[in-house]
Amino acid sequence: MVRLHGSGGQSPPEAVLEGAPGGCSVDGSTTVCTLSDSRSGHFEFDIQPTGYEKVHVSETVAEMETHGSCCSCGYMPRAVDVQLKPQ
Repeated sequence: MVRLHGSGGQSPPEAVLEGAPGGCSVDGSTTVCTLSDSRSGHFEFDIQPTGYEKVHVSETVAEMETHGSCCSCGYMPRAVDVQLKPQ
């Protein structure tokens, strides 16, 4: 998940994911982009928020070890915060 933070006092921007499956939506005062590819690995993609510079994201999501009969999604969820720059 990537949380986009715009300029103070402005509404959160609409945004589009480029180069990765998923989508972006406004959640309160923040725009949240979530990949639909739920797994560990390296992810590299762009986000284009309306009225702001394009953001390039390059993140690695670690694999999670499971022990015994524990149920797990198999990866360590990540949340990345990005401060947007106006165009």
